[in-house]
Order: sequence, then C-alpha cells, then structure tokens
Amino acid sequence: MKINKSIILFLFGVAFCIDYNNNIYTLSSSSRNLALGNIRIDDDNISSIFDAPLTVTDNSKNIYFSYNKEFDGLSELIHFGYCFKSSSNYNLGLGIAQRNIKNNYNTDNAWIDNGDNIPDFNEIDYSKIINFTDQEIGLIISYNNFIGNNSLIGFNIKPNYHSIGTSNALGLSFDITYLKKITFNKIIIGLNDFISVKKWNYGLKEKFVHRFFINYSCLVNNLLFSIEYDNYSNIKFGFEYQVNEQFALQIGSNDSNLSFGIGCKTNYLNISYAYIHNNDVDGIDLDQSHKLGFLFKIKKI
Repeated sequence: MKINKSIILFLFGVAFCIDYNNNIYTLSSSSRNLALGNIRIDDDNISSIFDAPLTVTDNSKNIYFSYNKEFDGLSELIHFGYCFKSSSNYNLGLGIAQRNIKNNYNTDNAWIDNGDNIPDFNEIDYSKIINFTDQEIGLIISYNNFIGNNSLIGFNIKPNYHSIGTSNALGLSFDITYLKKITFNKIIIGLNDFISVKKWNYGLKEKFVHRFFINYSCLVNNLLFSIEYDNYSNIKFGFEYQVNEQFALQIGSNDSNLSFGIGCKTNYLNISYAYIHNNDVDGIDLDQSHKLGFLFKIKKI
C-alpha cells in the first residue's frame, strides 16, 4: 500500500504540536532569529516579542507581521506584534500567534474490528474518515523594565486557546527574562513557562515543562555571533553580517538543521526572510520551511 505523504507529515505535525518542548510560544516570531538558528536575541523593534526581552526605548508605534509555512505547507503560522508604549524606563507590547494544521484525517471510527483486535486493510471503512483542523492561538503581554543603561528584566503573560477537532483547551503561562549588556557583549537568561496550566474541555490538564535558556551574543564591527543553550535542545548558533545600513545576511544551525536569511531596512519598512532546510526524520522528508516578516514603522506622535 502506498502511503500518502500528507498523512506522514500530519502524523509528524501532531507530534510537533503536542510535544511539551514545542508549544506555540517556542516558535520564533522573528524571521531574523529563525535564520540565525532559531535563537532568542533581542532587537530594537517589536519583531522579537515572542523570542526575547524587548529593548525598544523610543515611542515609535511599530507593527510587526510574519507568515511561516512548514512541512510542505501543512502547517501555517502567523505572528503579529505591536508596541503600545516605550520609554527609557520600560516598554509594553502585545503579540498574537496563530498556527493552523488543516486537512487532518480522523480515523477513530474507520476501523471495524472483526473481533481479533488486529487491524487489517479489509476492516477499514474509508467513508468514516473525516477531516478536522488543529488550530492554536496564543497571546503574549510583554513588560520590560530597564535597570540603568545596560540591563533589563522582562515579564510575559501568555494566555492561549487550542482546538483539535471538537476538543478545545484554555491555557495560561508566564516567562521571566534578564538581559545584561557589557560593551559589545550581551547575555540573556530566561525561564519560559515557569508557571503554566492548560485544561481541555474533557477534563485533561496539561503543563508546559519549564524551559531554561541562556544566550550569548557578540558584535564586532559588522559581524554578530550568537550561541544559545537550553535544557531541551542542542547548542544553537548563528552569524549575521551587516553588509551596510540597509542589508544584513544571516546563517545559523539548530540541531544540524541549516538556515539562512536576509534582512532589508528602509525608513518606513523592514523586510526579513528566513529559509530552513529540515533534515529527514526516520527517512521522512519534511521539506523546507520559509518565513517572511514585515515591520511597519509608524512615525512618532
């Protein structure tokens, strides 16, 4: 029997969604960070609101939007970010993430057992296979307080809603991060989901496992190097070369998955693109992933 590739990708996609190490909040909002190996470093705009503490200090009302397709288009992810208020003392931002996995197959009622409790192709009623959608929406309210000129501490509140077919769940979790800058070096330490709860409508309760990470980055002339460790992944690292004031190139590695990207800055719009070459998993080709991000710069009021 020939196995449909979309079914294989769906099975992987389900594992990807329910893996406690890979909830919607661990997916990078910044195309730049994704191109740098899916690391978590700050930026001077709202694009990295899901990834790292925000270092925005002016009162520009920047808006960020990104779109991501993964696993041969099976999974689609949208990020939105907006900075409500920023000053030399603090900033306050809002982020929204939505992930859809469409055209999934529900086979719960398709197997008509003949009594031997052994599945057989002749026992499958294909008319009882129905489609369903896996959809997850996450919000993030980000508050970052500056400590002097070279440090900040950040707090995130993260409510989320998840539906799989007729099942649905509500969740809430929290993050805390700390950033320290020393000349051309930066260190970010974070604890994600240190308090979390997720309750499904049929009574099951989930908890996201605490995720600790530490990131180090160094900027020398036009070259940025960053390396990151967390308690559930291999070492990630990335390089960024600032070609000029408008263009930057990125390359990175995450669990031997290679990525690269390009960023373009103008006075009113930043555009960033990331490409990820996913490795085969147990012989399954997961294809490539692409992410495109737009930062709209609204003038100060």
